[in-house]
Amino acid sequence: MAKGLRCANLPKKSDLNILIPVRFFRSIAVYFQDQGINEQNEVQRANALNKMNLTVEYMGKEPHIFLDGKDVTNRLPLQTTERYVSKVSPFPDVRLRAYGILKGIASTGNFVVDGRAMHKVFTNPLAAFRLEAEFEERVRRIFLRAIANGENVTYEEVYADAKQREERDQKNGRFEKSPIETVIVTTNITANKVSKIMKKHLLRTQSESYKRKETRENACQL
Repeated sequence: MAKGLRCANLPKKSDLNILIPVRFFRSIAVYFQDQGINEQNEVQRANALNKMNLTVEYMGKEPHIFLDGKDVTNRLPLQTTERYVSKVSPFPDVRLRAYGILKGIASTGNFVVDGRAMHKVFTNPLAAFRLEAEFEERVRRIFLRAIANGENVTYEEVYADAKQREERDQKNGRFEKSPIETVIVTTNITANKVSKIMKKHLLRTQSESYKRKETRENACQL
């Protein structure tokens, strides 16, 4: 388990649950905001990351994130958090802390990890997918989610934030494709359709994996 990470009510290992790495980056951003941390100050950053008391508690299959005992889950999707996380996420020590939390939870069972460049964090997954959509469609989705959360934002503000993130991720190589990834273009299909495509691929991958294992076992018996 990662340093400074405590988990409660973890799902059974037989369950399949979702982990979203950006939530841990956003949790760090919220903590920095609340503590008045200057993200440019390396000493302040290091002390804050070491002191941060983060707890993940599962309520059903949904993980809730607590900072110093306070549930901050509802603050994570806010655009104000999104704007600030873009300032703190590029720092290597922040990324190391966030991915440490992610790996700590992932080591406890079976998870679907939803995030960019996860093939660099988990190098031997059962399957890896890259979900792509046109930039304008992604902006539209982010804007609708912000409105649904009751945020007072304009489409232009969301567009500018998304564009800035796009340019930063391009610069950091987070759009580099991996040979283990299966690409699914989601621009004109529903989430349900995407789920069916992924499930079909997973079943095929599991079947092929079982056949390879069976072949190896038969070879050992010869």
